Amino acid sequence: MLLFKQYEMPDTCYIQEAAFWVVFGRAPEWFHYEDKGDARGIPEAFLESGEPESYDAVGYSALEFAMAGVEVDWARYQSAREGVSSTSAEAKADFEKNWARDFKFSERLSAEEKEQLQRELDVYLAERQREIAELEWAEGVEEAMVPIVDRAHAVIFQALTEGTLKAEGWVDFVDWEQDETAQYRPIEEVGAFETIPANVWSLRNFDWRKSTLKTIAKKYRLAQVKTADLLSVFPQPTCPSFTFEARAFGEVVMAIEDTKTEQTSLATRPRGRPPKGGLPIRDVVRNLFYDRIAADETPVKQESLVQDVMSFVKKAYKVDIGRTTAQDYIRPLKHQPRVPEIDAGKYAAN
Repeated sequence: MLLFKQYEMPDTCYIQEAAFWVVFGRAPEWFHYEDKGDARGIPEAFLESGEPESYDAVGYSALEFAMAGVEVDWARYQSAREGVSSTSAEAKADFEKNWARDFKFSERLSAEEKEQLQRELDVYLAERQREIAELEWAEGVEEAMVPIVDRAHAVIFQALTEGTLKAEGWVDFVDWEQDETAQYRPIEEVGAFETIPANVWSLRNFDWRKSTLKTIAKKYRLAQVKTADLLSVFPQPTCPSFTFEARAFGEVVMAIEDTKTEQTSLATRPRGRPPKGGLPIRDVVRNLFYDRIAADETPVKQESLVQDVMSFVKKAYKVDIGRTTAQDYIRPLKHQPRVPEIDAGKYAAN
């Protein structure tokens, strides 16, 4: 049985997310900030970092690779990307290098203790180097996605420069590095969201990753568009789709399948098995299990959730998926950075 639950999109999305909607049909997802709503429009949520949430932290789905004609070792790619948030291989390598350089043994340690700790450090650093190498490999795979994503960038950029798609960005009224009192002042005194004029858009001066536009007069941070406007200008993605018949029951939409009680079959459904690696299964799962996913449940409950997802996909799509694929469907949107496995602080000098 194939079920759909209504999904309410956030009010706004970053410019990169708009491009992902056009090329992949990837719907903007919520970035909850405490109990105040979506983080994109809440200054307190971004003033410290000054960068967007990690909306593309996990890279691309298997189906997105397939749509771009890119072959990838999916299990290896998932493993390389898992848990690194939006960190690049270069940034991760610099962090580990600086951490190792600044680490000092406590003078209270004996020679034997220092040798033991050094062995643990060597193992730790070797594992980090392996992770960095895998992340570099994943980034190399993602380079093959650049042409198709660039085409989506061009479409979005044209709409922005023509004014058919309007955006706004955060403009700082203070210099955060020079003004020590800025962090204590009311929000309305330190900055505000302003509409970005269509005639100031420049590809050369726009950072897609940080969603930041620099102009002669102003710097617009966290540039974003209203989701309703995006759907008005681009009501349908450019990726392949299929049509099916369905019935609505309250908040749930049920696909009409060929069963003993229902003789109407899916209309123009593609031949073969539905794709395992992403749309439409991934989005259906995330919508249907939204409440449980958002709760970020404990590992025990997480395993139960994985099994439920596998069972649902088998019943709804007549497809057996593995645990890795199921985990990919329900992976939390934000990851915490990996912490060292050794208790280095126990031995480090104060």
